[in-house]
Amino acid sequence: MCLHKIFYTTEKIIKEYQEVSGDVFIRIKQKLLVCGFVASDQIPELLDDKFRKELEINLPNVKTWIEYNFGKTIGYAWLTNQMTKQEARNRAKRIILLSD
Repeated sequence: MCLHKIFYTTEKIIKEYQEVSGDVFIRIKQKLLVCGFVASDQIPELLDDKFRKELEINLPNVKTWIEYNFGKTIGYAWLTNQMTKQEARNRAKRIILLSD
């Protein structure tokens, strides 16, 4: 009986974790709350134009953009109350320059 209860609780915790970690919008929101900026090197979905538009609709204080440089592309999102568009763009360019 006790072993069954432990197994059930473990399965429930794993399922809840997967639901939360699987939602890209939640992951992006968490990363934005921590540092105010997230890029497609962490969240590849930011390269998708449709996804970025949906993100801006669901999170009104978030802006997104895509940057092309040296044959590389990076999509990114930032909190407008924590950094300007130029600051976010500079950060994205640094990521491109430092990537392989």
